[in-house]
Amino acid sequence: MTDSMHRPGRAPLQGSDGWHAEYIAVLDVQRGLYVQLDELSVRQGALIGGDDVQPLLDLLEERQTLIDQLLRSSVTVEKLRTAWESCSPSLPQARRDEVSGKVADLARLAAQVSLRDDSDHANLKTKLDAVAAELAEVATSRRAVSAYGGVGAAPPKFQDREG
Repeated sequence: MTDSMHRPGRAPLQGSDGWHAEYIAVLDVQRGLYVQLDELSVRQGALIGGDDVQPLLDLLEERQTLIDQLLRSSVTVEKLRTAWESCSPSLPQARRDEVSGKVADLARLAAQVSLRDDSDHANLKTKLDAVAAELAEVATSRRAVSAYGGVGAAPPKFQDREG
């Protein structure tokens, strides 16, 4: 990460070369975070199908840490993007293409994670609906048992006294 990411309020490097280098560095940091997030989203999908919830909760905590880091770096990216847009026309085409490629790669990774998240959300909803249906069946069964349970066994009406 760059110094300006560690110390908010510090101005990024000045000049088109400085903006370019700083922007590339921050985009590379974000790419690394998105790659990790992408890997976690693959594992998340597998864990959703399982019965043990704890590994999924642990993964979601790890994922939240990455998302928090992405949000913090997004502030810097936005400032640099604005500066980049103003100075990029004066840069060589190769530098503009490099930045465009990195931005496109980030968008692709983010879309990939988002698609998996949508699928995982649908799978979790299906699983939740199934659990709700099972609980409803248990509740119905309990009501049926308790309805019959209150009657009790009737005492015998006839007795055989002879023997």
